[in-house]
Amino acid sequence: MNNIYEFATMVEMEKRQKIAKDFYERIFDLDEHPLIVTDEASFYDIYMGDDPEAIDIIHKEYGVTLSMENFQMPFWKMLDILYTSKQQLNHYTVTIHYAY
Repeated sequence: MNNIYEFATMVEMEKRQKIAKDFYERIFDLDEHPLIVTDEASFYDIYMGDDPEAIDIIHKEYGVTLSMENFQMPFWKMLDILYTSKQQLNHYTVTIHYAY
């Protein structure tokens, strides 16, 4: 019996592999790093803590205050918000391509 499992695409997350890894290292304990994050995943799909704690940790690490609405968008878009902030531009160059 051949079981074929299809996952959502990972095109956008693959483009952001390095910044995603940096995010996981800053925000999660080592044993909490997600194994697979697809383009459709939101922060809520990979984080099990509470919102105020996440907002506080992310603000401390990135100097950006996110909202619960940001946590509902695709995770790759949330990464773009964090890594295109003025504070992070000194450390990373990110090319963002949105398909309309």
